Amino acid sequence: MTTMAHKHNLDAKIVDEVVSKLSTFLADHAVLYMKTLNFHWNMIGPHFFVFHRLLEEQYTELAVSLDEIAEHIRSFDRLAPGSMQEFLQLARLKESPNTLSQDEMIHELIASNEMIAENCSELIAFSDRCKAPATTDLLTQRLKVHEKAAWLLRSHYKK
Repeated sequence: MTTMAHKHNLDAKIVDEVVSKLSTFLADHAVLYMKTLNFHWNMIGPHFFVFHRLLEEQYTELAVSLDEIAEHIRSFDRLAPGSMQEFLQLARLKESPNTLSQDEMIHELIASNEMIAENCSELIAFSDRCKAPATTDLLTQRLKVHEKAAWLLRSHYKK
């Protein structure tokens, strides 16, 4: 019987490395999802309504991405991390308090999206070296989303 990992035509050691990196990537998305949702709920300030709507769009998109990334991990016949404890242990992104000012919240989200975008670029190069085109495609789509999210948030401060 052929396992899902073999359907990716990757050596088991490579699959383990890909899944490990994707698990951290998933955890970073989970932390960003909660951070975005937290700020959506708790932000106050002169641009509340604009940011409230924008953050709702962003956390909704992140919820979909969590499922896509986790299902991609499962396509390797490996378990995806799924608890907050696992996410917090694996993630490089850190949680943020809801006591930040509106500007601090937005700058935090810009930095978080930029960090994930940078990580995406590194993971794309890794995935290309591993000859895992479906993983590369998933990561390329995520890179576009995070670059756009950071740009939308940054654009508020441009004059």
